[in-house]
Amino acid sequence: MHFFLFIFIVIDTFDVELKPKTMIQRIQTLYLLAVTVITVLMFFFPFINTTQVDGLIYGLNFNGFAAVDGTLAVAVYPLMMLIIICALVSFGSIFLFKKRILQIRFNSFNIILFLFVYVVVFGYFFFLKNELNITDYSLGISSLFPAVNIVLTYLAIRAIGADEAMVKSLDRLR
Repeated sequence: MHFFLFIFIVIDTFDVELKPKTMIQRIQTLYLLAVTVITVLMFFFPFINTTQVDGLIYGLNFNGFAAVDGTLAVAVYPLMMLIIICALVSFGSIFLFKKRILQIRFNSFNIILFLFVYVVVFGYFFFLKNELNITDYSLGISSLFPAVNIVLTYLAIRAIGADEAMVKSLDRLR
């Protein structure tokens, strides 16, 4: 108890501000944080689950076609790099809250990157489908994540645009 009282006195003595440097209270920050978390979840769930002719089950993960036991049949490194870039762009744009136009551009770029995730996933799948003798396939939960991220990023762009319009209208009044 005395320790907390001491900390409070020290903070009060030096007049330290305890304000966060990020804008967590803005709704677009929550959208972008959700996009970052969902993008990181793409590393843990497969995009497509497949079955070969001989009965082997493979999943198209972030790093390629992997068997159930973890052995990698075909590596898909562009997909892994694309997902990492998407996560970094969405997380990095949270800290651009003072530069709203740049934040909108980063998020628009991120939407394009999420569309490329779909192109890479389905491109590699249909290109390697015959090579791996895949007979049956089903979409995994990660195949929905880019679409959810596109929607959340669009909502963040709209909220950032509304903030920018509000700031411009307040500048006109001065």
